[in-house]
Amino acid sequence: MLRRVGSLAGFAISVILLMAALWAWQNADDLVMRWRMTGESAIWGTRCAAIGIAAAAQVILLSVIGRWVHQRDLLSDILRLCGVLVVMLAGVTAVALALAAR
Repeated sequence: MLRRVGSLAGFAISVILLMAALWAWQNADDLVMRWRMTGESAIWGTRCAAIGIAAAAQVILLSVIGRWVHQRDLLSDILRLCGVLVVMLAGVTAVALALAAR
Protein backbone atom coordinates (compact mmCIF):
# COMPACT_ATOMS: atom_id res chain seq x y z
CA MET A 1 0.00 0.00 0.00
CA LEU A 2 2.76 2.41 0.95
CA ARG A 3 4.63 1.58 -2.24
CA ARG A 4 1.60 2.40 -4.37
CA VAL A 5 1.05 5.71 -2.54
CA GLY A 6 4.72 6.57 -3.12
CA SER A 7 4.38 5.75 -6.79
CA LEU A 8 1.28 7.92 -7.14
CA ALA A 9 2.96 10.78 -5.28
CA GLY A 10 6.04 10.52 -7.51
CA PHE A 11 3.86 10.49 -10.61
CA ALA A 12 1.92 13.55 -9.41
CA ILE A 13 5.11 15.44 -8.59
CA SER A 14 6.63 14.65 -11.98
CA VAL A 15 3.48 15.77 -13.83
CA ILE A 16 3.40 19.02 -11.86
CA LEU A 17 7.08 19.64 -12.61
CA LEU A 18 6.59 18.95 -16.32
CA MET A 19 3.64 21.36 -16.46
CA ALA A 20 5.72 24.00 -14.65
CA ALA A 21 8.60 23.50 -17.08
CA LEU A 22 6.34 23.87 -20.10
CA TRP A 23 4.76 26.98 -18.58
CA ALA A 24 8.19 28.49 -17.82
CA TRP A 25 9.39 27.81 -21.37
CA GLN A 26 6.28 29.42 -22.87
CA ASN A 27 6.30 32.45 -20.56
CA ALA A 28 10.05 33.09 -20.38
CA ASP A 29 9.60 36.64 -21.68
CA ASP A 30 7.09 37.54 -18.98
CA LEU A 31 9.22 36.00 -16.23
CA VAL A 32 12.25 37.99 -17.30
CA MET A 33 10.18 41.19 -17.30
CA ARG A 34 8.92 40.46 -13.77
CA TRP A 35 12.48 39.96 -12.54
CA ARG A 36 13.46 43.29 -14.15
CA MET A 37 16.18 41.72 -16.23
CA THR A 38 16.93 42.55 -19.83
CA GLY A 39 18.50 40.78 -22.72
CA GLU A 40 18.21 37.66 -24.71
CA SER A 41 20.53 35.77 -22.38
CA ALA A 42 18.09 36.14 -19.49
CA ILE A 43 15.32 34.63 -21.59
CA TRP A 44 17.51 31.70 -22.58
CA GLY A 45 18.59 31.30 -18.96
CA THR A 46 14.96 30.92 -17.99
CA ARG A 47 14.46 28.38 -20.75
CA CYS A 48 17.53 26.43 -19.62
CA ALA A 49 16.06 26.33 -16.12
CA ALA A 50 12.83 24.99 -17.63
CA ILE A 51 14.81 22.25 -19.38
CA GLY A 52 16.42 21.37 -16.05
CA ILE A 53 13.03 21.18 -14.35
CA ALA A 54 11.68 18.94 -17.12
CA ALA A 55 14.72 16.66 -16.88
CA ALA A 56 14.29 16.44 -13.10
CA ALA A 57 10.65 15.46 -13.60
CA GLN A 58 11.66 12.75 -16.02
CA VAL A 59 14.28 11.42 -13.61
CA ILE A 60 11.63 11.23 -10.89
CA LEU A 61 9.24 9.54 -13.27
CA LEU A 62 11.88 7.05 -14.37
CA SER A 63 12.90 6.32 -10.79
CA VAL A 64 9.45 5.90 -9.31
CA ILE A 65 7.37 4.46 -12.12
CA GLY A 66 10.23 2.57 -13.73
CA ARG A 67 10.95 0.69 -10.54
CA TRP A 68 7.28 0.00 -9.96
CA VAL A 69 6.66 -1.45 -13.40
CA HIS A 70 10.10 -2.92 -14.19
CA GLN A 71 12.95 -4.16 -12.08
CA ARG A 72 16.07 -2.07 -11.67
CA ASP A 73 18.57 -2.74 -14.46
CA LEU A 74 21.64 -1.21 -16.05
CA LEU A 75 19.70 0.71 -18.72
CA SER A 76 17.46 2.48 -16.20
CA ASP A 77 20.50 3.37 -14.09
CA ILE A 78 22.25 4.84 -17.13
CA LEU A 79 19.14 6.82 -18.11
CA ARG A 80 18.78 8.18 -14.58
CA LEU A 81 22.45 9.17 -14.51
CA CYS A 82 22.10 10.95 -17.87
CA GLY A 83 19.00 12.74 -16.60
CA VAL A 84 20.85 13.93 -13.51
CA LEU A 85 23.69 15.19 -15.70
CA VAL A 86 21.20 17.12 -17.84
CA VAL A 87 19.69 18.67 -14.69
CA MET A 88 23.11 19.77 -13.47
CA LEU A 89 24.21 21.10 -16.85
CA ALA A 90 20.96 23.02 -17.37
CA GLY A 91 21.22 24.49 -13.87
CA VAL A 92 24.78 25.70 -14.39
CA THR A 93 23.88 27.12 -17.79
CA ALA A 94 20.83 28.91 -16.39
CA VAL A 95 22.88 30.51 -13.63
CA ALA A 96 25.62 31.54 -16.05
CA LEU A 97 23.12 33.13 -18.44
CA ALA A 98 21.34 34.91 -15.58
CA LEU A 99 24.65 36.36 -14.39
CA ALA A 100 25.49 37.42 -17.93
CA ALA A 101 22.15 39.22 -18.18
CA ARG A 102 22.92 41.39 -15.17
